[in-house]
Amino acid sequence: MANMEIDVYDIEGNKIEKMALDSRIFEVNIKPEIIHQVVINYLACQRQGNACAKSRAEVRGGGKKPWKQKGTGRARAGSSRSPLWKGGGVIFAKKPRDFSYELPVKVRRMALKAALTSKAQNNQIIVINNFVIDQPKTKQMVKILDKFAVKKPLLLIDKDQDSIRTASRNISKVRICPCSQINTYFVLDCDKIILGKQSLLALQESLIK
Repeated sequence: MANMEIDVYDIEGNKIEKMALDSRIFEVNIKPEIIHQVVINYLACQRQGNACAKSRAEVRGGGKKPWKQKGTGRARAGSSRSPLWKGGGVIFAKKPRDFSYELPVKVRRMALKAALTSKAQNNQIIVINNFVIDQPKTKQMVKILDKFAVKKPLLLIDKDQDSIRTASRNISKVRICPCSQINTYFVLDCDKIILGKQSLLALQESLIK
């Protein structure tokens, strides 16, 4: 079966050629359950887990019995720091914890390939032949995004594309990510992926290994 082809544009938004996409990455079987599993894992790993409340043993005070055991007509009370009292401790108080957990590398890679396949099938990958700008100006980056009619893009860049990062960081809903750090959540949480031709070749090579 022939590999899928994708249009390659210049920086002005004109089609200049076509490029073959590796079928081992962009034509895989999409399994929604695997993608869901990886996205939930990513979100869990992003949780801070720093919620903290004091139990009745940790709240200051409450050492003296509020009133005598019998004869007052009131309910028995041994401490004013009971969870039922104002200023008391918290029942089953939350403590800092780590929500992160590991998934097999093969599962994460499978989900990433499936997400990229979905984007390719829906024509949501834009490849620019020479993805560079003269000056790291926000105005220049806005022009490029307007030409491709992109509102919430994922910009995949290489180490030598710092000008793209600088020009894009003040634009809302634009996510900049090095090709080496791409993940399933980033791919799904954008309307289109924009990257250079060389970046695409490097991405394919890294995912085939």
